[in-house]
Amino acid sequence: MNQLSMELSSWGRSDVILNAGQFVNSGWNLLKTKYPEWMFTPTMRQQWECHVLGGIAEWGTFDLEYDRRSLPNWRDRIGRVSPLSATCNW
Repeated sequence: MNQLSMELSSWGRSDVILNAGQFVNSGWNLLKTKYPEWMFTPTMRQQWECHVLGGIAEWGTFDLEYDRRSLPNWRDRIGRVSPLSATCNW
């Protein structure tokens, strides 16, 4: 297994809309309680932030892949990659 597939709950979606900054951290911390620590590489955190903050319009499932390369400047891709959902797939 090299990825986690997930979908935000209704609560998570409303929290993202009302308080995205807080949800990025609280949702990430909740996710980390459910899986082994070794899975949570810097790139997984970047993908999480991208799908939650950069992909607010993304209502389906998404994957976090622990062996994907790190991309700390993923925010530069917003508005440059089409479709929007591809922003978080580097």
